[in-house]
Amino acid sequence: MRSLAAKLLLYTGLFGGLLAAATLAHFIWSLDWGTGRRSGLIGGISLVLFPALLWAAIFFFFAWLVSLLEKEP
Repeated sequence: MRSLAAKLLLYTGLFGGLLAAATLAHFIWSLDWGTGRRSGLIGGISLVLFPALLWAAIFFFFAWLVSLLEKEP
């Protein structure tokens, strides 16, 4: 079961890393380089916050699932 736990945590971490990278890239892309202001700052913050909360929920779901699978019957 330990290998299953390691695989689940690895895949969750990889998914979270890709999600964070995509979110950061989109946030940087949304900057208005001509005026030096951020266009849609509230939208940008929510764009960063929502995937972070989503990743945390997925991570804790997998951690909970692994803890259920590792329990002795």
